[in-house]
Amino acid sequence: MSSFREINSDIIIRYLEGKLKGEEKAFLVEWLEKDKENRDFLFGVKEMYLAGKWKDISRKADTSTEWERLRGAVSKKAMPQRSGMRHYYIRAMRYSAIAAVLALCFGLELFYRDSFRNEQFYRVETNAGERALVSLPDGSTIRLNSMSLLSYPSDFSDENRQVSLKGEAAFDISASEEHPFRVHTGEYTVKVKGTKFNVSAYLTDSLVRTTLKEGRVEIENLHDDASYSCMLEPGESFSYNRNSGVHGVEKVNADFALDWINGDLILRNTSLDQVLVLLERRFGCHFEMNDRELARLSYSAVLKDEPLNEILDYIMTVTPEVVFTKNNREEHIVVSMLWIR
Repeated sequence: MSSFREINSDIIIRYLEGKLKGEEKAFLVEWLEKDKENRDFLFGVKEMYLAGKWKDISRKADTSTEWERLRGAVSKKAMPQRSGMRHYYIRAMRYSAIAAVLALCFGLELFYRDSFRNEQFYRVETNAGERALVSLPDGSTIRLNSMSLLSYPSDFSDENRQVSLKGEAAFDISASEEHPFRVHTGEYTVKVKGTKFNVSAYLTDSLVRTTLKEGRVEIENLHDDASYSCMLEPGESFSYNRNSGVHGVEKVNADFALDWINGDLILRNTSLDQVLVLLERRFGCHFEMNDRELARLSYSAVLKDEPLNEILDYIMTVTPEVVFTKNNREEHIVVSMLWIR
């Protein structure tokens, strides 16, 4: 028997508007896990909401009878029977706590599907300031940093262990000698048999970097050299420069690469241009640097929950020649130099 009638339409509406409270979130999670029909309905309504059809939804939610009719309409539209690749998107929202069967995130919020070819993939995506924890069927866990995208096949199993990453993630991979785990970055592949490591592969960064904490990993299938192979030991980091093709291994403190997991933003003699990149990923703003001379400045600090304004004030305090000016849009900030005579 369907559990659809157990849900209050007001809860669905508050979910769509991002206004759910703690007990309501827990109830919604339980309701989603009870019945696949419930999940299909919720994510179908979400698609209608994102498509700008909110008036239709709110009007049909006025009475229980219309709500039932809406469920029927959504159910027919939510499960297209076209052949094709199916992409499941899971977006982590900073303040929500919606859980899903497929991935456990710090606030799972959006899950929808789009079919157009034969393969199926799950995708977990984070926005600025968001992080996600993904638990895979083989027992491996992946922590996804801000503004990152992880995808993996729906038939992921002990025999088929591979993911693709755009952005940054920390991996804790279950050991398997017979079936190595592979991370595809677009520039090279990380082959793993069981270990802990960090991969930073933001498309906006020139460097793609893999840093090993425990175990051993192999770098293979380099972008411009398919036969390339390099084994990393704990405390080593492999980097590949997208612009020049230069690559190599260096000794590092692997803990530094994992600072972000706890939400800390730790600057260690970090150049201003890189600081601004980190702030963009944390706060979703955009910086425009008017004077490249500013890039030579560097900073050391431990930032935890400080708001953006406090961080910018700190930068201007220790380097008075730096000036931040907000545009008409709050998220656009111009960085310029104040010439001191």
